[in-house]
Amino acid sequence: MLRVAATAALTGGALVATSGAGGAYFPQSWGWSGLVFCGSLALALLVASSLALSRLELAFLGALAAFVAWVSLSAIWSESVTRTVLEIERDVVYVVAAAALLTIAPRCSSRAILGAVAVAALVVCAWSLTTRESDGNRLIGPIGYWNALGLVCAIGTIVALGFAVDGSHRSIAAAACVPFAATLYLTYSRGSLVALAAGLAVALALSPQRLRLVATGALLAAPCLVGVLVATRTTGFRLRLALAVVALVAAAAPDVVDRVVARVHVSARIRRAAVPAALVLAVGAVVVALAVSGGLGATASRAYRSFSGPPPTSSGHARLLSVSGAGRVEYWQVAWRDFKHHPLAGSGAGTFALVWDRDRHTIYNALDAHSLYVEVLGELGPLGLLLAAAMLGIPFLALRRVRGRPFVAIAAGAYTAFVLHAGIDWDWEVPAVTLAGLACGCALLVSGRESPRELSLPVRAVALAATVVVAAFVATAYDGNIHVARGTQAYDAGAYVPAVDEARRAARVLRWSADPWELRGDAERAAGQFDAARRSYRHALDLDPNDWRLWYDLGVTSRGAERRKALARATRLNPLAREILGLHGR
Repeated sequence: MLRVAATAALTGGALVATSGAGGAYFPQSWGWSGLVFCGSLALALLVASSLALSRLELAFLGALAAFVAWVSLSAIWSESVTRTVLEIERDVVYVVAAAALLTIAPRCSSRAILGAVAVAALVVCAWSLTTRESDGNRLIGPIGYWNALGLVCAIGTIVALGFAVDGSHRSIAAAACVPFAATLYLTYSRGSLVALAAGLAVALALSPQRLRLVATGALLAAPCLVGVLVATRTTGFRLRLALAVVALVAAAAPDVVDRVVARVHVSARIRRAAVPAALVLAVGAVVVALAVSGGLGATASRAYRSFSGPPPTSSGHARLLSVSGAGRVEYWQVAWRDFKHHPLAGSGAGTFALVWDRDRHTIYNALDAHSLYVEVLGELGPLGLLLAAAMLGIPFLALRRVRGRPFVAIAAGAYTAFVLHAGIDWDWEVPAVTLAGLACGCALLVSGRESPRELSLPVRAVALAATVVVAAFVATAYDGNIHVARGTQAYDAGAYVPAVDEARRAARVLRWSADPWELRGDAERAAGQFDAARRSYRHALDLDPNDWRLWYDLGVTSRGAERRKALARATRLNPLAREILGLHGR
């Protein structure tokens, strides 16, 4: 019981903490979260009387570690070592998090892991609905990105629905679906809705209680819709009160389903025929829709034009009806061209932003390709994509042995939602979301833990030594990133001398990174120390020569030939930068 409680606490606490820290998007968050996971793993290796992992679990951890090793190796040929090491810092968190969770979790803890994911997601949704932090009219808080928040809601909805069908707190789980639906709607995240639909379809296909799952979902649809309507029209205390009332109504759904099931007998033949019949109806509906819309070719052509068209200008619920890819086609095309230029090993982890700046056809800025798989192909080549597919695909292999067991269907559905959504957005760069998805994958692996291999003392000693090495790297990077963050805060506040001091401290730790020198140059330039700023920018360029902004900053602080050379290089690296276009306009 102690290990089950520790598993739930580690999962839920990590998800809430990283979500509250802006989704743990920024480097300083990787330090404390990575150290927590390293400490948890080390403690388990030291004090646990017995540790055993299945072959699938070991394969999953091996694939995840191999992917991070390939990311690390790409620093040798990377176009930006600074950016590649940042990728390493974040990806290491995923490795130690998965290792800690699988090591601590006993075989009977799948339910605890999923329950912790659902509770953490509910806390995040309540937080978001209470603060109403938004970007325009789309909820983003506390994670900081609407699509990431929407995916958390989708995962929470799938897990909560599963617990409403087969759990010890079914009424509470059913009630949780109301705030999940309200928050998801207010993100206006179309990709999260697609991920939710796919996850529910997988859960339905795998669930041994399909009809009960369908009945519960159908009963919850009405209160969830009312919750959405309330959330769009009310805020503050009245919103909380109204959602509480609607959630109480939703809580009755499992009891109603029980009463109906007790009175209505459905034969085994009908239950077996339910899914094929549903598939036939779905296929028929698709065929009719295609016929009405002019056939498969015409429909596909219109859909592609809409998806590859400009981002939707509509806001609110009208946005949900748009099928525009919001620029994703061009993101993917740039990543594909990057792969064609570097077909063997890619341009190096974390370098998509440089490629985008150089090759884009629009003035929109982008840091990621909005697809883990496409971005990995461009940055790390075919081997990187193969490793990414292996690490994310291995948990599904557990379904061969455990299909039909309690909570397996909802774990598979929630994990499917994450894996699918990672292909259309930058979830991998938001640790709070990735950790939620990996937790669902770990729940699948734990449920399929059969004939596990006991970790011998020598193996545990090697694992402990590796954990200590990783913790040392995490702590070192954390120290430098904290100084960069403090220096940035000081710079933003106009305190340029403290900003320079923090940048100097960061540079002593992050010897591979241009970020401290860029910060120092910015602060020195703002303070009027142009000679010092030029020296700092030159030092930054020695570490990261393909960053157009460093060349631009050097150019605007220089004169004569150096100015012309620097601005010309910046123009080649980012010909559509607004700063450069404005400079040439003058």
